[in-house]
Amino acid sequence: MHRAVHFSWISLVLLLLAAGGMSYYLGWTESGFRMVATQLNGRLGPVTLQISGARGTLVHGIQVDQLIIDHRRVHLEFDDIRGSISMLPLLWQTLQCGQVNIGRALIQVPPRTPGPGKWNERFLPAWMSITSAGLHIDQALLIVPTAASWR
Repeated sequence: MHRAVHFSWISLVLLLLAAGGMSYYLGWTESGFRMVATQLNGRLGPVTLQISGARGTLVHGIQVDQLIIDHRRVHLEFDDIRGSISMLPLLWQTLQCGQVNIGRALIQVPPRTPGPGKWNERFLPAWMSITSAGLHIDQALLIVPTAASWR
């Protein structure tokens, strides 16, 4: 009986140490952030992400040369992104950023193409939210389905 109790406590401590070590690696090291960026590159459900030039750390500040997000509802391109991300809110699926600076942003909304099934207006999953303490964009271009554009 005592062995089972000791084994369960030791397993719990090792699991907590491994989780702490992994969060330190991902959040506080540059190689951890590069690994996250590499894993996010590619198709994630209905969204395709392309991340290039990722450097820095999630907690102390990141820099991304270019982020391209493709979805059937919107095409987004961001250049020269700088910001930081809080680690704790990630536990409740919230991407909480400090001040975010973007050099150039392109937001292109394609015309709606009718397809089979129910139309889902959501871009993000229902359980996810993104917040920022502040956002500054040097240059932005919005293109809507009527072919109008705003700078």
